[in-house]
Amino acid sequence: MPKKTTSSVEPQEVEAPEPEAREAEYHIDVLIPGLITGWVCHNKEKEHASGTLTLSLNNNEVAKVTANMPREDLVEAGLGNGQHGFEASVNWQYFEVGANKLVLTLDGHTSVTHTFNMSQKQLMVAMQEHICMHIDDAMMQMQRNLLNALNRD
Repeated sequence: MPKKTTSSVEPQEVEAPEPEAREAEYHIDVLIPGLITGWVCHNKEKEHASGTLTLSLNNNEVAKVTANMPREDLVEAGLGNGQHGFEASVNWQYFEVGANKLVLTLDGHTSVTHTFNMSQKQLMVAMQEHICMHIDDAMMQMQRNLLNALNRD
């Protein structure tokens, strides 16, 4: 079972395009190597429908999730039933130092695109966390193996 880790990397603030350019309403809450969270819903005509969200980072499809997590803030803002949240685990290796392009595609056709910058320090922290997670997993496996061996004796 993968462990959930918290990152010491600061989330990036993402600017959404102007409303007239949007095919969907969205907001990115967390954007760090390894995790992207937020919400997305169709334009006003389909605002109550949850959808399948495909995330592409730097021209690589990195995740496919259902944007249906409940969000009280969306209900309060009048965006449908509020069930448009998403959380996607994204391999940190798809992020690049400098400009990155994230494309959110909802139900295969409604897309929003934006760019954000990632520093070398942010990627180094993500790599270090990834290595530490593997070391922790290996240590736990060694402990289980040792306990199993002692219990057999």
